[in-house]
Amino acid sequence: MFRQFESSVVQIFDSSNEIVGTGFLVSEKHILTCAHVVQTALSLEQISEIQVGANLQVGFPRVAPGKTCNTQVIFWQYDRSSTNLPPADKQDIAVLELENIAPDGVKPVKLATTQDWWEHSFRVFGFPGRVPNGRWARGELLSILGDRSVQIESINNQGYPIVEGFSGAPIWDDTLKSVVGIVIEREIDPDVRAAFIIPTSSLVEAYPQLITLGAVTQYPKMYVDIDKDSSKATVYLPNSYLDRLIQEILHNHENLAINGEALPIKRTWYQEVDLANMSLVMTENQFKINGSWNFRFREKFPPL
Repeated sequence: MFRQFESSVVQIFDSSNEIVGTGFLVSEKHILTCAHVVQTALSLEQISEIQVGANLQVGFPRVAPGKTCNTQVIFWQYDRSSTNLPPADKQDIAVLELENIAPDGVKPVKLATTQDWWEHSFRVFGFPGRVPNGRWARGELLSILGDRSVQIESINNQGYPIVEGFSGAPIWDDTLKSVVGIVIEREIDPDVRAAFIIPTSSLVEAYPQLITLGAVTQYPKMYVDIDKDSSKATVYLPNSYLDRLIQEILHNHENLAINGEALPIKRTWYQEVDLANMSLVMTENQFKINGSWNFRFREKFPPL
């Protein structure tokens, strides 16, 4: 898995072919990075000037050094305000789509969610000082802050600190053997070797399609990805909620019609729910479905 992590790391270039930040491949054609990295790459004065469809050049230095690939910005979200009361969740995310599939040998890496980061050792690869070959940094994850970013820090004064050039880089958790977030910024005080990441759970809330893409291996909560144009939604649940959902269906229906054909209900994973005539109520101790619904099943869904 770690070799897959290494191959997924991406350089992001500006129009002068200078490295401005880091990203990583999370599906066959999708790359995660920071919105402020995209702003720098596009030489924009304001982050609000980012346009979906803007073109960027990226490279995969661990596998295909010297080769660049075309991408387009397909999503971005940014909120780093510290004046909101209560503080808003930090977001600094952009999603790029490759024009073609990644070079041979490049593999997407998966993200995992967790609620326990404390003193997990981490590794991260980025491009401080715009060095084309990149540099490694390491340290410890601490815990979540009020804005739901996670503090990380170096555990000694040796090696590279997290500085400019690591923005957008994936954080590899040595305990969980997975990526648990994305680097967004360092501590302002240069004498403090600390930095901050956005954890997977916040990335998924900003861009739920990460689950659709199969980029997330663990997720603890329900996520709903609504397509306003088709009035459909994709709903993702942990197994504990899924069990209760199936029991609710079994209580009211012996069989379920899918595409006009009856299908016996059995333990499986569901993918899509038509919300046109459905309401769902969920609290900590209650789960209820009202109205009518249509489900589309598939054999497997990302494991929990």
